[in-house]
Amino acid sequence: MSDLIKTFLENNKLVTIATEDSGNPWICNVYYASDDDLNLYFLSSIEENHSKHIEENNNIAFTVVWFNPDNLSDRKSVQAKGKIEIVGVGKELIHGLKIYTKKFGRNYKELHNELEHKLSDMRLYVIRTSYIKYWDDEQKKLGNDRVQEFNF
Repeated sequence: MSDLIKTFLENNKLVTIATEDSGNPWICNVYYASDDDLNLYFLSSIEENHSKHIEENNNIAFTVVWFNPDNLSDRKSVQAKGKIEIVGVGKELIHGLKIYTKKFGRNYKELHNELEHKLSDMRLYVIRTSYIKYWDDEQKKLGNDRVQEFNF
């Protein structure tokens, strides 16, 4: 797996996710934290449209993009797809919350207590990536099209 992708995901904070409900597409932005396996974790209310869609169909597409506003030929992005689910209690909740709270400066203990005891409508979600296309204009070693693709 590419260290370029891992570094790119670590250095960005906003992912755009696409869900669908009975054939009707929906798109939204959420703040995320990623781990070494390229799983993306984010917090969201179970009342949001994307959360409701995920209950019916957990297949999603997502993208993370970056560009240099002073040089529009300097772009990077991840275009990907995978499955998404609510993280239950246990080791994965601890893992996801630790990387999320570290990235965003939230209080781990308070957030863990809130999610573990379902004190609000917030849940921790995980995107398990099945395919990634990484595009990086700076990386000549990726080839002329500057793209890497991975299936998991």
